[in-house]
Amino acid sequence: MPEQWSVQIEFINGSSNFWHGLMVTRVYAQSEMPVKLKASDAIWGAYTTPLDGIKINERRQLNFVAQQAGSYFLACPRQTHLMDGHWIGFEVRGNLERAVAIVHEDKFPQEQPPGRP
Repeated sequence: MPEQWSVQIEFINGSSNFWHGLMVTRVYAQSEMPVKLKASDAIWGAYTTPLDGIKINERRQLNFVAQQAGSYFLACPRQTHLMDGHWIGFEVRGNLERAVAIVHEDKFPQEQPPGRP
């Protein structure tokens, strides 16, 4: 994502079993991941409400400005979800002219391919 761009994410909880949310956080090593993320963990105040997540098939918009170049997580703030791998990398760069999405298919288990509903 280019630095200083406005970001709008239409977040849909496509889970068939669990409530989920979305938050921009710093990058965490596995050993330092908190059990549950708090509003104060959100970079640029970017998180969906309520923090305990939205119901199955509900939608929320996450709007923020990518204020500073760096690496971040788009993560679920619910209890243990970050530690369970409910996050993706989000990078902000000052030298980009347009947004780019890169999917590393080798990072997904075969039973959960990228882009699944």
